[in-house]
Amino acid sequence: MRDYYAAPRTLVEDLPPATTTSGPFSARTVTAPVADGTRTARIEVTHDGTTAHVDLGQALRGHRFAQREDPAAGDASGTADAWSALRAPGLVCTRSGDVTLDATGQDDLVVLALLGRLYPENVALRPAGRSAARTTADGTGPSRLVTLVDPAQVH
Repeated sequence: MRDYYAAPRTLVEDLPPATTTSGPFSARTVTAPVADGTRTARIEVTHDGTTAHVDLGQALRGHRFAQREDPAAGDASGTADAWSALRAPGLVCTRSGDVTLDATGQDDLVVLALLGRLYPENVALRPAGRSAARTTADGTGPSRLVTLVDPAQVH
């Protein structure tokens, strides 16, 4: 999306709460045919026979803007289902408190796709098993989307 401020949005509070998933999602990159001299690339994520697509450029933008958290005290107040976030229309954002999306056990491409679906302001990557605390560098919005990842994926 050229202007993510104008992009359609889905409130994470409207998504189902987190549930246990039946194993990891699978992901791969795919390219579209050339249109008007431009070829686009997407990340295609599949789970239980259903597929979600995320623009690769948007995913890289989400990765670039995500805050990397140091371990500290305090947890997000709610949870949301990562698969529902990947399939939501537009970008996923929150307005009523910090929300956790659990991407532990997923490969790097799935995490990248999830970051591309989240509104890139106030997104935090946190290693699973550690608590999240606000820092002064958390952006300007009132609430965060805390994405739990395996420790090696925080960087």
